[in-house]
Parts: sequence; C-alpha cells; structure tokens
Amino acid sequence: MRQRIAPAAWLALGCAVLALAAIHLSRQSGSVATVWFANALAIAVLATAPRQRWPLLALAVVTGNLGANLLVGDPLGLALSFVAANLAEVLVGALLLGGRSRPADVTDSPTALLRMLALGAFLPQLVGATLGAAALAGHGVGSFPALWLNWYAGDALGAAAALPFFLTLCQTRPVAWRAQLATLPVAALALLSLGVTLLALTWLPYPFVFMSLPLLAAAALATPLAGFGLVLTSVVVVVAALDYGVFVPAGLGGAAQQGMVLLSAVLALMPAQFLATVIERQRQLNYALSAITSATSELASFIDREGTYRMVNRAYEDYWQRPRVSIVGKRIPELLSEAVYRNLVEPRFKQALGGEVSSYRAAFDFPQHGRRTMDVSYSPARDPAGQVIGVLVLAHDVSGIVATNEALERSNAELRRANEGLEQFARMTSHDLREPLNTIMQFTGLIEREHAAELTAASSGYFHHVLAGAQRMRCMLDDLLEFVRLDQAGAPAQPVALGPLLNQVCAGLAARISQRGAHIELQPLPEVMGTDSLLSALFQNLVSNAIKFVPPERAPEVRIGSVPDADPAYVRVVVADNGIGIAAADQALLFQPFKRLNARRKYEGTGLGLAICHRIAVALGGAISIESVADTVGSRFVVRLRRSVVSPG
Repeated sequence: MRQRIAPAAWLALGCAVLALAAIHLSRQSGSVATVWFANALAIAVLATAPRQRWPLLALAVVTGNLGANLLVGDPLGLALSFVAANLAEVLVGALLLGGRSRPADVTDSPTALLRMLALGAFLPQLVGATLGAAALAGHGVGSFPALWLNWYAGDALGAAAALPFFLTLCQTRPVAWRAQLATLPVAALALLSLGVTLLALTWLPYPFVFMSLPLLAAAALATPLAGFGLVLTSVVVVVAALDYGVFVPAGLGGAAQQGMVLLSAVLALMPAQFLATVIERQRQLNYALSAITSATSELASFIDREGTYRMVNRAYEDYWQRPRVSIVGKRIPELLSEAVYRNLVEPRFKQALGGEVSSYRAAFDFPQHGRRTMDVSYSPARDPAGQVIGVLVLAHDVSGIVATNEALERSNAELRRANEGLEQFARMTSHDLREPLNTIMQFTGLIEREHAAELTAASSGYFHHVLAGAQRMRCMLDDLLEFVRLDQAGAPAQPVALGPLLNQVCAGLAARISQRGAHIELQPLPEVMGTDSLLSALFQNLVSNAIKFVPPERAPEVRIGSVPDADPAYVRVVVADNGIGIAAADQALLFQPFKRLNARRKYEGTGLGLAICHRIAVALGGAISIESVADTVGSRFVVRLRRSVVSPG
C-alpha cells in the first residue's frame, strides 16, 4: 500500500507546487495563468502508470490543484471550476497517450515527438480550455473567447515545454537522469540559454526565433532529457519576463496579442525538440552500428557513389593499420592503389551501384598481417526510397580455410595413392599366395587319392587338416581383397529397391538355406540410396551370418524388415535371427577385421564378414549396429541407410 500511496503523494505535491508557481508567475487579476505546467506532469505520470492506479493518482491531481487555488485565495466554487477542467484535460491526455509514451517513442523521431505533442499537449488542452473558459465566464471572470484563447495558449505552451521532459523523466531511472542533468555542460548550456533568451526579448514580437538558437545548441550537445529540461526552463523565463515587463516594449498589450505571442512560443520550441530527437536517434544508430561492426571479424566498410569511404569498422582499421580518420573521406585507389582499383575493384563496384551483388576472392598484402586471401562481397546500400546510395563492402579472411583445403587436398591425393598401392599390394599378394596354396591343395589331394590305401587313419586326418587350412586361407585372401577394395571410390549412389535386391541375395544363398532348412521372411522394404554391388555384399553377409550362427538342433529363422528413423531422410533396415546371441562386452569387437567370438571348429569363417558390412554402411553414408544379449535366442542387426525419397512429415 505504501508503494502505491508514495507516488500519489509526490504527484499531489508536484501538481500543487507547479500550480502555485504558475499562478504567482503568470496569472493576472481577472484572467487565467498564461503558462501552466501542472497538467503536463499529471498526464505524464498517469500515462506511464498502470490503469489500476489511476483513481488514486487522479485524486492526487485534484488534491494538488484544489489546494493551490485555495491557498491563493480563490473561492471554493471558482477553485472547483479550475479543478474540474484540469482533471478532464489530464484524463483525456493520459487516455490518448497511454501505452504510446515509452521514452523510445519520445526520442525516436520528430514524427513520434509530434504525435506525442499532438496527443498530450494540443488536443487535451482543447477540452480543458473549453470547460474552464465556460466555467470562469459563468462566474463573471471575463468573456468566453478571451478566456478560452489565453487558457489554451498558456496550457499548450506549458505542456509543449514540459511534457517531453516529464515523460522522459518518468521512464528513466533516477540514477540515469541525475547523471544526465547534474553535469557541467548542462549547467553551462542552461546559463547560455537563459542569457540569450533574455536578450532575445528586446526584439519583440519575434523573441522566440532567437530564443530557439541556444535551445538548438542544447539539443545538439546534451542528452534529450537535458535538452527538454532547458526548453522548460527557457519558457519559464520568457513568461516571467513577459508578465513582469522585463525587456518588454511599452506598446505590447492586450489579451489577444499576448495569446498569439504565447502560441508563437510553442512553435519556436519545437525545432529544438525535434533536433533533440533526431540527434538522439542518430546517436543510438551510431552506437548500434559501431557495436555490430566491431563485433564481427569481417572487414566492413561503406563507400558512397563517388567511391569515397564513409564508414569502416575496427577490423578494417586493424588489418590496414590505419586509424579511421585517415580512411574515411579517402577514395578507394588511395588505399588499394590505382591498379588494384581499375583491374579488380571498379567492375564489381559499378555492378553493385547498378543494384547487383558481386564478389571475388583475391590476395592482399596487409601491413601487419602480411599476404592474406580474402573473400570480398559488394552489396548495394539503398535509402528508404529504394535508391542505391552507396556500396557495403564485406571482406572475410579465408587464408586459414584456403591453407586447410590445400593441405586436405594434398592429404587426399596421398591417401588415394596409398589406397591404390594397398589394393595393388593386396591383389599381388592374393595372386602370389594363391599359387602355392593351389599347389599345396592339388598335391595333397593327389597323395590322398593315389595313396589312400597306404595311409593310416592318422595320416588321412593330417592331410584333411592341411586341405581345410589351405581352403580357409584362400577364403581369407578373397575376403581380404574385397575388404581393401571397399576403400576405393565406387560408382555414385543411386536409388536401389531393397525388395528385389534381397530376393536375389536369398536366391544366391538357396543351397545354404535348403541345407539348413532355414526360413527367410521378407517384409516390404523401401528404396534406398546406394549401389547394387555394395548393398548385395552387405545383406549377403548379414543373411549368411543369420543362418550360420544358429545351433545345429535349431532351424534358422530370419526376418528382414524396416522401421522409421528419427531423421526422415534415413530408414532402418532390420535383419533379425534366432541365433546364439552376443554378449554386450563383445559387441564392440564385432565390426573389427579378423575378430572372431566363436571357435572355428563350431562356426567357420574368416572374421571379416561384419567388418565388410560396417565399411559398406559407412561408405553409403549410414551405420550399422546390433541389439543382442548373450545366452538368449536371436540378434537384431540394424542398418541405417539414406532414403531415396524423403517422405513429408
């Protein structure tokens, strides 16, 4: 409750003080005050306060206004007439400004300031002047036209001078506005403004034209809050001088003439206020532009249509080792040389002035960074009407990327040579080893056939082991050669229908399927990206393993289907079996070359099948994984492959 009452109490006090000051300063007997600031304070406070606080704040306005009028000796009826008119004006102004009076709106642009003055300093005063003049005329204070003109002129003058200041004050933290106002430059400007204002009054009836000069200086050199405050101060001095005859020629008089003079003061104040908003807007834009351009490592510059630098950022200064003041105002050839400008920059610059974006890559010699490769882009900069007013140039240092790409290309070339050598070595090794293996198998078979009667049972077993070992060696050489060849760049990936491909794989394994009595279940399968040869090798190994690693007493069952992937661009193909299962600790070894988890006497093989599957899956941009538990029935091999067509959703 205390937090709500305190603002209302301060508002009541402020309205009372401002009302008393205006009455003593500018209210003549039988008329109204020729300047009025209290309503501007009340409008600013209500417009920036929550609506639920308005009743309490309105009561504060009434209290302050009524108290001031009673203190100067006004009868209660007359004082209530003043209060009713002023309260109506305040409520209308607060309603018109409510939600639109943010400080950014006040200082955003002259248009925003003019809208705020119209809604808070000119329109509500029509209501107050009409109600007040009618009430005062009814009390016999004066004629309605004269009362209305003086009421409206003084009210509008006070609101135009004070409302921007009070609105900005209401939405600025106390620490901030104290720092803005309590400075030596503001004090000096205040003295200058007051002095010139008093001197300007000697040139009546045009003092306000001269009075605006120091206010324009204040708007240019100080913050908007300080500028608005000096406008308010100058108006107080002008009104006091007019009403007390300071520097005022003897011929000036009459309510109509005085009203017109006061209205001219309103117009004289507005250039200074407009300039304050323009300068503040430009200051904020400069801050934002400086922050944006300084935060980037790109070299940024703005060049006008004549080829003259108008803005460069900190990175630009750093690369060229020149301060901004030595670049801005110079033409392009003065920095880059005439030859570079003619041969490299000028064509792109003219293209950008024509409305097109252009770019190039070139090497430049910088004073500190040495020779650097830069990606440079030229973009047309347009005004609000769409006309090209210059070119925005961005240069990005890609020296590191270029060097990395060159090193990567060298590494790729070396890797290709190494792979070619490896394949050649594997081919030669396979060929050279096949010849002695074939010799061993041939002569061992001849001895076993021709001298079978002379061999003992043990000798026959030895020959059998020799032949089996040679056969395994030949299979291992075949798998090794296939494994090495997978590193080489094959045919480009293309859409492959997995359904027909798996039918061909199963047809190739028909003898083994029949021998083991296996049952293969093929579910609908999608179309994926790959090559027939690689995908055939992949699934032939998986299906062959699914049949092989099943206990002899159990008929193999293999189910091949697909499930969606989290990424709609991929699909998961699942090969499930009812085999022996694999322990979690051993699953990491499955896809490594020559890693066998079972004794050869139980399950034959070279240990390269799943390594080949893994290499094929990776080569096709996918992956392979296993889901299995030891001593349970079955394993699930999941192959992640790219879809040929991504389905929506």
